[in-house]
Amino acid sequence: MTTLIVPQRMDIQSLETEMLARVPRRPALQEKVEVMVARWQEFCTLPEEVKARFGYSQDARISGAGYELKRGTDGFDLKEDFHVRLDQESFLRAEADKVGAPEAHRFLDAAVAVYPELDALICDFLEDVERVYGLSNLVSDAKAWNHRRIIRLLHYFGDKEPGMLLGDPHPDKGGFTTHLYESDPGVERLTVDGRYVPMDVEDGETLVFAGLGLQHRSRCAVKAPWHRIVANERTARTGRVAAVSFSSMANSRYYDKARVGRTQGLVPGSTYAMPFPEFDRMFMD
Repeated sequence: MTTLIVPQRMDIQSLETEMLARVPRRPALQEKVEVMVARWQEFCTLPEEVKARFGYSQDARISGAGYELKRGTDGFDLKEDFHVRLDQESFLRAEADKVGAPEAHRFLDAAVAVYPELDALICDFLEDVERVYGLSNLVSDAKAWNHRRIIRLLHYFGDKEPGMLLGDPHPDKGGFTTHLYESDPGVERLTVDGRYVPMDVEDGETLVFAGLGLQHRSRCAVKAPWHRIVANERTARTGRVAAVSFSSMANSRYYDKARVGRTQGLVPGSTYAMPFPEFDRMFMD
């Protein structure tokens, strides 16, 4: 007799209490993520002048694709990152050819392999959000934009002091975020009463939380958590590696970054109690 293994459903109610959903980790997804992260770390070891050959395609509405070396305000938020998008795969492959190192193509191969497993998890998450919040078309609109989904790999550099910021406080501006991997703890979310608390990832789980896009689609019923990355004793010295996915949805308005500015420039927590008409003014069609 064959025993069917039914995946455990996620805790969608924690969107109310913690502003995030705790999703049981799927072994097939985890395996592919671990390979992708290992290939990313190999890419990061390339000389800076070699990585700099990899270009970045800009996108006015959602983030582009490719490699970036970023320096935040006052030297904070110093990191290198890479955005993968399936609709930009031809561009990414051409840029990898320019790099001239096999690590670039090996990393892209591993990242592209994550998408099918990630899609299944995201559909389950949005089905539960639709059911709990009485929303419609989230699943179909996310599927329509699967090709624009971003997988983002990050490498925060060390040479900091414990307690210093590796990433400035911000909410994510897209539809929703899937937290795929972190080499070390360090993400802290801002509670509605103004406290930063650890955004811990327990063994065997993945975190999914709203961006400003899903907060807008839900008319502020689902909140996008403000969060920051803080160096601990280890990451202050050695840095930190992470992988996330940013998903947007068709038939949605966009956060107007050109007019409103970077989310890091807003007052932390200011979007939590903001009335929807005021919140809506930060968006464009």
